[in-house]
Amino acid sequence: MKFSIHPFTIRKSYADALATKIAVFKEQTKTKSAIYLTLVTTFGLAPNSYASSMIQNDLQMDMLFK
Repeated sequence: MKFSIHPFTIRKSYADALATKIAVFKEQTKTKSAIYLTLVTTFGLAPNSYASSMIQNDLQMDMLFK
């Protein structure tokens, strides 16, 4: 979960950290299944190349309170 007063922006350093977390998860669980990253954000995800290539779903705060 990420809190920001603006749409959350994934930068290269955070994208690298996410890729590392995925690799560790796959190694530890020995899964052969696909991994789908989902962010729960306050005001959404800012569109950029990192967001479009890594994140499959973005759930915004308003979706949680409907």
